[in-house]
Amino acid sequence: MVARVWKVTSFIYCDGSIERTTMVGRIAVVIPDHDYGHIEQFHQNVRLPNGMENSLYAEEFAIMKADSIRTQIEREHGGALAILSDNRDAIRNVGLRNVELIPYSSLHYADAYLKKLIQRLGYLRRSEGKVTRRKTITPVQAEVALLARSSNLDFHLSKSPLFSLISQ
Repeated sequence: MVARVWKVTSFIYCDGSIERTTMVGRIAVVIPDHDYGHIEQFHQNVRLPNGMENSLYAEEFAIMKADSIRTQIEREHGGALAILSDNRDAIRNVGLRNVELIPYSSLHYADAYLKKLIQRLGYLRRSEGKVTRRKTITPVQAEVALLARSSNLDFHLSKSPLFSLISQ
Protein backbone atom coordinates (compact mmCIF):
# COMPACT_ATOMS: atom_id res chain seq x y z
CA MET A 1 0.00 0.00 0.00
CA VAL A 2 1.26 3.45 -0.91
CA ALA A 3 1.59 5.94 1.94
CA ARG A 4 -1.04 8.66 1.93
CA VAL A 5 0.38 12.09 1.08
CA TRP A 6 -2.73 14.20 1.73
CA LYS A 7 -4.63 14.82 4.95
CA VAL A 8 -7.88 12.86 4.85
CA THR A 9 -10.84 14.44 6.61
CA SER A 10 -13.36 11.67 5.91
CA PHE A 11 -13.75 8.21 4.38
CA ILE A 12 -16.08 6.96 1.66
CA TYR A 13 -16.95 3.27 1.86
CA CYS A 14 -17.97 1.66 -1.42
CA ASP A 15 -18.86 -1.84 -2.53
CA GLY A 16 -20.39 -3.54 -5.55
CA SER A 17 -22.13 -6.84 -6.03
CA ILE A 18 -24.22 -8.75 -8.57
CA GLU A 19 -27.15 -10.91 -7.53
CA ARG A 20 -26.64 -14.33 -9.06
CA THR A 21 -30.30 -15.22 -9.50
CA THR A 22 -31.41 -11.96 -11.14
CA MET A 23 -28.09 -10.77 -12.60
CA VAL A 24 -28.81 -7.27 -11.32
CA GLY A 25 -25.79 -5.29 -10.19
CA ARG A 26 -25.93 -3.06 -7.13
CA ILE A 27 -23.50 -0.65 -5.58
CA ALA A 28 -23.49 1.03 -2.20
CA VAL A 29 -21.61 4.18 -1.20
CA VAL A 30 -21.65 5.18 2.47
CA ILE A 31 -20.09 8.31 4.01
CA PRO A 32 -20.81 8.30 7.77
CA ASP A 33 -19.16 11.69 8.43
CA HIS A 34 -21.47 13.34 5.89
CA ASP A 35 -24.66 11.45 6.87
CA TYR A 36 -24.86 10.18 3.30
CA GLY A 37 -25.72 6.89 1.69
CA HIS A 38 -26.29 5.91 -1.94
CA ILE A 39 -27.65 2.70 -3.47
CA GLU A 40 -27.77 2.15 -7.21
CA GLN A 41 -28.72 -0.68 -9.54
CA PHE A 42 -27.02 -1.33 -12.85
CA HIS A 43 -27.60 -3.80 -15.65
CA GLN A 44 -24.65 -3.24 -17.97
CA ASN A 45 -21.64 -5.57 -18.01
CA VAL A 46 -23.03 -7.86 -15.28
CA ARG A 47 -22.24 -11.17 -16.97
CA LEU A 48 -18.88 -12.59 -18.02
CA PRO A 49 -18.58 -14.57 -21.30
CA ASN A 50 -18.75 -17.81 -19.26
CA GLY A 51 -22.12 -16.76 -17.78
CA MET A 52 -20.83 -15.95 -14.30
CA GLU A 53 -21.40 -12.58 -12.67
CA ASN A 54 -18.82 -9.88 -13.37
CA SER A 55 -18.10 -8.99 -9.74
CA LEU A 56 -14.90 -7.13 -10.57
CA TYR A 57 -16.85 -4.71 -12.77
CA ALA A 58 -19.34 -4.16 -9.92
CA GLU A 59 -16.46 -3.20 -7.60
CA GLU A 60 -14.93 -0.90 -10.23
CA PHE A 61 -18.30 0.73 -10.88
CA ALA A 62 -18.71 1.34 -7.12
CA ILE A 63 -15.28 3.00 -6.92
CA MET A 64 -16.03 5.22 -9.93
CA LYS A 65 -19.38 6.27 -8.43
CA ALA A 66 -17.71 6.95 -5.07
CA ASP A 67 -15.14 9.10 -6.86
CA SER A 68 -17.82 11.21 -8.56
CA ILE A 69 -19.54 11.69 -5.19
CA ARG A 70 -16.17 12.53 -3.60
CA THR A 71 -15.50 15.19 -6.23
CA GLN A 72 -18.88 16.80 -5.64
CA ILE A 73 -18.51 16.81 -1.83
CA GLU A 74 -14.98 18.22 -1.95
CA ARG A 75 -16.13 20.96 -4.33
CA GLU A 76 -19.11 21.91 -2.14
CA HIS A 77 -17.68 21.39 1.36
CA GLY A 78 -13.91 21.22 1.03
CA GLY A 79 -11.79 18.66 2.81
CA ALA A 80 -10.13 15.58 1.43
CA LEU A 81 -12.00 12.29 1.26
CA ALA A 82 -10.40 8.89 0.75
CA ILE A 83 -12.33 6.05 -0.86
CA LEU A 84 -12.15 2.64 0.82
CA SER A 85 -12.76 -0.54 -1.16
CA ASP A 86 -12.27 -4.21 -0.33
CA ASN A 87 -11.11 -5.29 -3.79
CA ARG A 88 -7.42 -4.85 -4.56
CA ASP A 89 -7.84 -5.67 -8.28
CA ALA A 90 -10.62 -3.11 -8.73
CA ILE A 91 -8.51 -0.47 -6.99
CA ARG A 92 -5.59 -1.22 -9.32
CA ASN A 93 -7.77 -1.30 -12.45
CA VAL A 94 -9.50 2.02 -11.73
CA GLY A 95 -6.16 3.64 -10.93
CA LEU A 96 -7.30 6.57 -8.80
CA ARG A 97 -4.82 7.94 -6.26
CA ASN A 98 -7.38 8.52 -3.51
CA VAL A 99 -8.61 4.90 -3.24
CA GLU A 100 -7.29 2.63 -0.51
CA LEU A 101 -7.81 -0.98 0.49
CA ILE A 102 -10.00 -1.06 3.57
CA PRO A 103 -8.20 -2.62 6.54
CA TYR A 104 -9.38 -6.20 7.09
CA SER A 105 -10.55 -5.63 10.66
CA SER A 106 -12.52 -2.45 9.88
CA LEU A 107 -16.28 -2.27 9.61
CA HIS A 108 -17.15 -1.96 5.93
CA TYR A 109 -20.44 -0.05 5.90
CA ALA A 110 -21.15 -0.37 2.17
CA ASP A 111 -20.51 -4.12 2.23
CA ALA A 112 -22.85 -4.48 5.21
CA TYR A 113 -25.63 -2.63 3.32
CA LEU A 114 -25.30 -4.86 0.27
CA LYS A 115 -25.16 -8.05 2.33
CA LYS A 116 -28.34 -7.20 4.23
CA LEU A 117 -30.09 -6.22 1.01
CA ILE A 118 -29.10 -9.37 -0.89
CA GLN A 119 -29.83 -11.65 2.10
CA ARG A 120 -33.34 -10.25 2.47
CA LEU A 121 -34.09 -10.50 -1.25
CA GLY A 122 -32.81 -14.09 -1.28
CA TYR A 123 -34.96 -15.00 1.72
CA LEU A 124 -38.07 -13.50 0.12
CA ARG A 125 -37.44 -15.40 -3.14
CA ARG A 126 -36.79 -18.71 -1.37
CA SER A 127 -39.83 -18.42 0.89
CA GLU A 128 -42.26 -17.21 -1.78
CA GLY A 129 -45.28 -19.51 -1.84
CA LYS A 130 -44.10 -21.34 1.31
CA VAL A 131 -44.90 -18.70 3.90
CA THR A 132 -48.62 -18.06 4.28
CA ARG A 133 -48.45 -15.27 6.89
CA ARG A 134 -45.38 -13.17 7.40
CA LYS A 135 -44.70 -11.34 10.61
CA THR A 136 -45.10 -7.59 10.53
CA ILE A 137 -42.03 -6.19 8.86
CA THR A 138 -39.51 -4.34 10.97
CA PRO A 139 -38.23 -0.84 10.14
CA VAL A 140 -34.98 -2.42 8.89
CA GLN A 141 -36.89 -4.77 6.58
CA ALA A 142 -39.00 -1.86 5.31
CA GLU A 143 -35.84 0.09 4.51
CA VAL A 144 -34.28 -2.90 2.77
CA ALA A 145 -37.45 -3.23 0.66
CA LEU A 146 -37.20 0.45 -0.30
CA LEU A 147 -33.52 0.03 -1.21
CA ALA A 148 -34.34 -3.07 -3.28
CA ARG A 149 -37.05 -1.25 -5.28
CA SER A 150 -34.89 1.81 -5.89
CA SER A 151 -32.77 2.00 -8.99
CA ASN A 152 -30.89 5.07 -7.72
CA LEU A 153 -31.38 6.43 -4.19
CA ASP A 154 -29.56 8.92 -1.98
CA PHE A 155 -30.48 8.80 1.72
CA HIS A 156 -29.52 10.17 5.14
CA LEU A 157 -27.77 7.65 7.36
CA SER A 158 -29.19 9.37 10.44
CA LYS A 159 -32.67 8.31 9.28
CA SER A 160 -31.62 4.77 8.37
CA PRO A 161 -32.65 1.96 10.75
CA LEU A 162 -30.26 -0.31 8.84
CA PHE A 163 -27.32 2.03 9.46
CA SER A 164 -28.21 2.14 13.17
CA LEU A 165 -28.19 -1.68 13.24
CA ILE A 166 -24.91 -1.96 11.30
CA SER A 167 -23.02 0.61 13.35
CA GLN A 168 -23.93 -0.79 16.79
